[in-house]
Amino acid sequence: MAQWDERNETNRTGYQTNGNGHAREGMINTEDAQAQIQEAFENARAEIERYTSAAADFIRARPVACVAGAVAIGFLVGKIASRK
Repeated sequence: MAQWDERNETNRTGYQTNGNGHAREGMINTEDAQAQIQEAFENARAEIERYTSAAADFIRARPVACVAGAVAIGFLVGKIASRK
């Protein structure tokens, strides 16, 4: 069952009410959808940048450990891939 947002009389499925609580047919308009997608894209980009920065900082602080880990992972992948 859809939950109603009384502030702008739009339920969470995107149907707008006609003032007396009954939903009238319609979908979320394209501008609202585009704004939501743009916001989600910007949030995802910020998260990716944050994780990339954290990974770069970790690698700069511990280069030997990172190279050793990469070698170990490569060795394991090679062993698994060479199984017959």
